[in-house]
Amino acid sequence: MGFFSTEKNIETVAFILDGDFTRRVVHDLVGCHPTPAHIERFCKSAITDDEMIRGAAYYDCPPFEETRPLPISGEPYRFKSQPTYWKAFKFQEALLKNNFFSYRLGKLSFDGWKLKRDATRELMAGPRPLSDNDFEPILVQRQVDMMIGLDIAKLSNTRFVNRLILITSDSDLIPAIRVARANGTKVTIITGKRKLVRRRLIRTCDEHRDVSHPGSFPP
Repeated sequence: MGFFSTEKNIETVAFILDGDFTRRVVHDLVGCHPTPAHIERFCKSAITDDEMIRGAAYYDCPPFEETRPLPISGEPYRFKSQPTYWKAFKFQEALLKNNFFSYRLGKLSFDGWKLKRDATRELMAGPRPLSDNDFEPILVQRQVDMMIGLDIAKLSNTRFVNRLILITSDSDLIPAIRVARANGTKVTIITGKRKLVRRRLIRTCDEHRDVSHPGSFPP
């Protein structure tokens, strides 16, 4: 090897995947509810030729499976018997079998019921009696953002990788991102076609990478 080398300096990266937001980003690309295989291909398509993936942490909550009374009739609503429960359950079963991901588990909290958008529009047009079908559950992720923030700080502090690639819209992670950059770890964020991501979150990172054009995602 002479004075000049043609070898590339490979940069190691780790993905930090906010599960719910990641599914929305990949859904926009594939046009259907994504599988873990879709998300794995998405991650692999998001890196450059001089990057190597060392890990991908997926943060999510198991589907809510308890029973709660409906807001109008008071009849029991069994979340575990709903199609959305089993769709989420099957997705996470497949995720656990996929060795590409490490799975970080949070918890879903039931915070009551809220009017659906269509019902709100109808009620604004004219009063009518409310029914259970006018409402949808409020399910809130707990512990996920805290786990993501702690892992960002830990990975950067231990210099596990040169770069973290985040797929998230959570601006609460800004302090953790600043810690990572102060520790010398580069931070890239991917938001896809999602328009509601705060600009302050994007500006806090080193790079906003576009993986939303059709040619960037293998069929």
